[in-house]
Amino acid sequence: MLEPYEWKRSRTVLRRERESNLPDLVDYKNLIEALGGAYIRLIPSMKVAFNPFDIEPLYDDQIGWHIDIAGKTDDIVSLVSTMLEAQSGEKISAEERSLANRAVRMEYEERQIHEDDPESIYQEGGRETSDGVIVGKSYKEMEYYNKSAAQNRKEMIS
Repeated sequence: MLEPYEWKRSRTVLRRERESNLPDLVDYKNLIEALGGAYIRLIPSMKVAFNPFDIEPLYDDQIGWHIDIAGKTDDIVSLVSTMLEAQSGEKISAEERSLANRAVRMEYEERQIHEDDPESIYQEGGRETSDGVIVGKSYKEMEYYNKSAAQNRKEMIS
């Protein structure tokens, strides 16, 4: 795998590539767990997805527990911007970035997720799983698409 990356050296170390350039993929389970991360083993038959809108409470010595909606919004807009640029070759304008930022913030507002209330990311009363188990604390869903709400947002930011 000869690839013209500037960061090839670090990639080579991480993948333990040798002279043959065949990757010997390293198992980072111990490192991930030692750093407090979650190790998830992916297999070919799994349906894998991630939701960039998922948000976690953060702790700061100055303000305590909070939700960084502004930071998350910037992350989402940057991700979408990068994806659009990779696909079309065009960068989004400052105005488009501002509109996207506002639309993302509205998604959190619609679900009543507030920066000063870390508990606002959870559904009230829990939720029943497909196995019939009641889960006491579960995150509010972010993938719900409401066509009329989307139309209202479109009109508000236009």
